[in-house]
Amino acid sequence: MREWLNRWIATNWGTKVMAAGLALLLWMYLHEESTDSGTFPAAFLPRVENRSDLSRLTFLDAKGDPLGDNINITVTGPKGDLRNLTKKGIRCEPSLDPSRFNKPWDTIRLDLQVDDLNLPEALSVDFGSFSRIQVQYVRFKTVVFDLAAPAATGRPIAGYQVGEVTVRPSRVQVRFPADHRPELIRLEPVLVDNRASSFNVEAKLDREGLDPDVTLLSHPLVDVTLVPEDANFQADVLLHLSGPSPVTSRLELLTTTIKVTVIGSENAVQAIRDDASNLLYAFVVVQIPEAQLEVGKQFSLSQVHCVLRESRYAKEVRIVPMSDIRNPDNREVIVTVMK
Repeated sequence: MREWLNRWIATNWGTKVMAAGLALLLWMYLHEESTDSGTFPAAFLPRVENRSDLSRLTFLDAKGDPLGDNINITVTGPKGDLRNLTKKGIRCEPSLDPSRFNKPWDTIRLDLQVDDLNLPEALSVDFGSFSRIQVQYVRFKTVVFDLAAPAATGRPIAGYQVGEVTVRPSRVQVRFPADHRPELIRLEPVLVDNRASSFNVEAKLDREGLDPDVTLLSHPLVDVTLVPEDANFQADVLLHLSGPSPVTSRLELLTTTIKVTVIGSENAVQAIRDDASNLLYAFVVVQIPEAQLEVGKQFSLSQVHCVLRESRYAKEVRIVPMSDIRNPDNREVIVTVMK
C-alpha cells in the first residue's frame, strides 16, 4: 500500500500541480463573480448650466433636510466590482436642465438615475430615500436704481470744506435675488478726513439690511469737490416795506431790524462787513388788499429778503435773512395799520 501511494505521488506530478492550480483559479473566479451588495457613500456633485443665473440653489432630501456632500446608496453586483468601488469611489452627477428654472423662485423634484453614477453596467443601484430629491432655487433679477449721493464724513484739512458730492452714473443696474428686492439702494459714506483737494472713489454699497447677493453691475464713482471754507458774519439790518404806496404808507413796522448772515469768500465777506450799513438792504414784501386795512389791525408778513447794493459781490456771497430763527421758513415780521 505504501509503495503504491509513493508511486502515485511521484508519477504525473506536473499534471497534478496543474489541476490544483486550475481548481484554485476557478474558485477565485467564482468567488469574484458571485453577487453581493453593500452600502456606499456617493459624492453628490450636481451639474447645473448657467449656475451664475441663480442666487441660491439648495438640494433637499424627501423630508426637506439639506443634502450633505455625500448620499448613501445600496449597490448590488459582483464582489470584485464592489471591492473596486471602495478604491475608486462613487460620484453622483445629475444634470439639471436650465429650462426647469423658469420661475423667479420655486421648488422642483429631481429623480436620480443609475446613469447619474460612474458605475460599471454589471452593478445595480437602490437609491433608497434619495431616489427623489427636492431642488429649491432663487433666480437673480436685474433692475435700474437711482443712486443718491452718499454723505461725506470727517473733515478736510483746515481751510477747506465739502462743496459737493455727486455720483456718476447715478442710474445703475442692480442685481438681487428675486425674493429679496431691496426697497432702496444706499451708498456708504465717503471719508474726507485730512483731504486737501477734490477726489473721487469707487462707490460702495451700504449693505445694512441688504441680502449678501445684492450687487452693482457697474462701478459708479463718487466725486467729492472740496472748496475753500466760507467766511461768514452776522449783521443787524434796518428793515423796509416793499409794496403799493397806498398800502405801505398806512403800515408801521413793529419789527424794525432783522438779523442776516452773510456767507461767502473771505475777501467778499470782509468787504461787506466793513460797510454793512450801506451795502445791505432788507425789505419785507407787503401783499395786503387795501380793503383789509383796519386801524389797529396787525399782520404777520413772511416774505423777507436781503440784497446787496453792490452787484460785484453778488456771485461771491449768499445772504440768509433771519438766520437767528431755527426754522427760516417760519420767519415773520409784524406790521400794524395806522390811520
